[in-house]
Amino acid sequence: MADASPANRRTPGALGCRPREAGIPSGPPAKEPPDKCPPKDESDAASGPAGRSPRTNAQPAPEGAAGGGPPASPQSGEPLSPGFLRGAFYRFSHFLVRNLFRLFPVRWHGAENVPLEGGCLLASNHQSFLDPPLVGICLRRQVHFMARSSLFRGLFGRLITALNAFPVDRDRADPNTFREAIRRLKDGAALLIFPEGTRSPDGSLKPLLPGVGMLALRAGVPVVPVYIHGAFRAWPRGRKMFRFFRPIYVFFGKPFDPAEAAGKGSSRERYENVARTIESRLREMEAEAHKLHPLLPPPPPAASNASR
Repeated sequence: MADASPANRRTPGALGCRPREAGIPSGPPAKEPPDKCPPKDESDAASGPAGRSPRTNAQPAPEGAAGGGPPASPQSGEPLSPGFLRGAFYRFSHFLVRNLFRLFPVRWHGAENVPLEGGCLLASNHQSFLDPPLVGICLRRQVHFMARSSLFRGLFGRLITALNAFPVDRDRADPNTFREAIRRLKDGAALLIFPEGTRSPDGSLKPLLPGVGMLALRAGVPVVPVYIHGAFRAWPRGRKMFRFFRPIYVFFGKPFDPAEAAGKGSSRERYENVARTIESRLREMEAEAHKLHPLLPPPPPAASNASR
């Protein structure tokens, strides 16, 4: 994987807005004698039936535009829709946090493996509180994520809700959270989850919970394994504040179809097969990360992590 350093990584382009189509005339034009008809201007001549511009004359989409972007800016006098405001707030936050993370700095590999549109499940290891924004700034599309329910209080709770977060109760299985996750995935969202269940106490990958396999199979979307390397040094568990100038790397693996990884057997066996496939991919990425960027001591053998 090529190192996407600040000098050579691609900066996400602005999200494309669909051009507003020409309006349909409210009534038939007044008939005039042929010799008195005013000449059509170029915009009328280029328009097709019903005032719509033909496909050949459409304005090209801006370079780097991603599908599913926000609607075009409202015309003067029209109220801003909640979707427009949320999209603008996400882009502003993306720009702000991305520049803030230059102080670590952050580099990423394989972001092109994440589909630009359509539902996908981003299954990542969990090293620190920095992990959700770390993954978000690497991608050109919006990311949705789960956060523990205790964070949804006051101003911070409203902030992360506006940034596509929704609560999860880590102490019990909540069917409402599971349904919300599936709904967002089927609606075409990129959902980030941390199937270890909590932050790693030492930075190494821990066994995954089988619920990630159930979620992937029920939603029927591709799974993209994500490995974060170095965030534990920047903000280890138990430390109240993060530390700048600790390099962090984010690796995005190849997506795979969970139905193929599930194989045959009972539902529980199929869920566990998907979870084991994700864990195997993450362990391979962990070994490669330590080989490319030896920031931390080598992780313990997989056998010592196998016990739950």
